[in-house]
Amino acid sequence: MKRMFQFIKTFLFVINIILAIAFLFAAFAGKINPNHFGFAYLLVLLFPVFLLINSLFFVWWLLIKPKRILISGVAILISSGSVFHFFSFHFFSKFNENKPADNIRIATWNINYLSGGHDECIAQIKELNPDILCLQEFVSKYKNKDIPDNIYMITTAASLKYHYTFYDDKLGAGNYNGNIIFSKYPIIDSGNYLYSEEIRDYLDYIDISINNRMVRIYTTHLQSNFFNPSDREKIEEVKRNKGNVLNNGFFIIDRLIKSEKMRSIQVDKAKALIAQSPYPTLFCGDCNDVPNSYTYENIKGNMQDVFIKKGFGIGRTYNAIAPTLRIDYIFADKNFSVQQVKRFVNNNSDHYMLVADLKLKN
Repeated sequence: MKRMFQFIKTFLFVINIILAIAFLFAAFAGKINPNHFGFAYLLVLLFPVFLLINSLFFVWWLLIKPKRILISGVAILISSGSVFHFFSFHFFSKFNENKPADNIRIATWNINYLSGGHDECIAQIKELNPDILCLQEFVSKYKNKDIPDNIYMITTAASLKYHYTFYDDKLGAGNYNGNIIFSKYPIIDSGNYLYSEEIRDYLDYIDISINNRMVRIYTTHLQSNFFNPSDREKIEEVKRNKGNVLNNGFFIIDRLIKSEKMRSIQVDKAKALIAQSPYPTLFCGDCNDVPNSYTYENIKGNMQDVFIKKGFGIGRTYNAIAPTLRIDYIFADKNFSVQQVKRFVNNNSDHYMLVADLKLKN
């Protein structure tokens, strides 16, 4: 019995070393351009799994053989920057619905074409009462009379007097379709950048004046993974170990890597454009990517991740597939101090709205 227990400890010791090394690779894989090495992205997606396993090993060795906590302990310590991108430790964070007068309330939401219902979505926006609202996968009437005039409905319901969007005839099919930015502040300037003709995702921006200081707000929707209902069924089969697990697994991996490679091209362009902002800058968007990814590392750059600054937990913003998918972000440069953050967790979209109160520094 003693030999068996010794064998188990030795076996777990070796496995722990392997998984600690894998965890370190996962923590830093987001610094690798996926067009140079696509499989690095799989390590990024496995980061939460490796973090959990190494945390369990840490507790196990603490109870059984304390000296060996160094294996996972050192790995977690070295990877602490990635851990703090993944999990926010503000245990007692609360959100005060009453916004101070000197705060700016900004929200981002992939509204999924108001699939959760027009009344429900607009009621949620009205309840929030933001000063700036960035929406992705937005739709509103342009030529097609069958689509509601959602721009007018949101403008009137939430007192968001100003907005910026545009009609893309290759996307619209008679509708406004894509990103839109609403604002209570007058829009001084605006513009957009098309990433590519093939995938018609845009980076949009507005310039507004807040207390006589110009501020630029960017919003975008980056390349999705194109998981349709049948693809999600394959994911569920893999989870339940049903169907052709091997073929489904390779299909999912191939789809993820291809999408990440396309996203990385968009990211490089967006990063260069955001760096050119002449004003204090805010970024809101559905990046379709997790913390520590190449997308996250490069879009965020030196900006503050508002959820990490004031939130708590993993901060999931996509309500399907996996519980660790925080893919919607608000980033603020150093001209802003983050006051508070909230996620609206409901089923009015397949994404959760993220809202933050910010203060523009003197």
